[in-house]
Amino acid sequence: MGSGSMGSGLAITYLAQLAAQPGRPNSRLHFVDAPSRAPVSFTLAAFTIDACPEFTDMTFNIHELLADLANSRPLFHSEADFQHSFAWELHRRFPDASIRLEKPIPINGGVAHLDVLVQRHNATIAIELKYKTRKLSVVTPSETYSLRNHSAQDIGRYDFIKDVSRLEDISFAYPEAVGYAVLLTNESGYWRNPSTATTVDAAFRLHEGRILSGDVAWGSGASAGTMKAREKPIQLRASYALEWRDFSSPATGNGSVFRYLAVPIQNGG
Repeated sequence: MGSGSMGSGLAITYLAQLAAQPGRPNSRLHFVDAPSRAPVSFTLAAFTIDACPEFTDMTFNIHELLADLANSRPLFHSEADFQHSFAWELHRRFPDASIRLEKPIPINGGVAHLDVLVQRHNATIAIELKYKTRKLSVVTPSETYSLRNHSAQDIGRYDFIKDVSRLEDISFAYPEAVGYAVLLTNESGYWRNPSTATTVDAAFRLHEGRILSGDVAWGSGASAGTMKAREKPIQLRASYALEWRDFSSPATGNGSVFRYLAVPIQNGG
């Protein structure tokens, strides 16, 4: 979930807009609040999820889409740039689909923003995107990239796992909806095996081959500053074997390799 910094009112001409269809009442959505798992219900005036027994209406392969995206955009200036480029690639593949960025969803007394919502025929896909970088400068024939060092990998890991949990809540309420949590980074600390298993963020590690499951919480030595606004443990319904894939290598030297993690979520996990 994004913070809403991109805004839902941006004029993006290439995005198909979801229109109300005659004879179709608004759907009432039922989400489950983590970690209590208490049901939360709300109605969205312009958002519907219909029964969808299968996804043959929209053949969607996240890896093929990211491979094509890497061919045209091997790196991005920011997470917002990544989101827009990802949405454009979706539009190129499915020009008749409704594609929304930063879709505001009232939930649990507040408003969350889903990074990308795709609806086509009876298919619904909810996608969360993360883009975490280390410092890197790349000059291409068309532009110059100056990526900053995000650091705080423990926070980045927590936020990604929180995305997985939110998408589980969505797919639990609507088993026909598919979710994808995607993390793209050139910081190898995300995919490398940790040198020690006793760090305060050990439970949030996302290294290659990790089985992510159950209750995920900070270690006992985590400071209040580290956990600020992220104190609550994250509860996952399902288990996920983490598999990293190469995205691009737009330069040489440290930080020149970009890899991604794509976690699929369906039927509540």
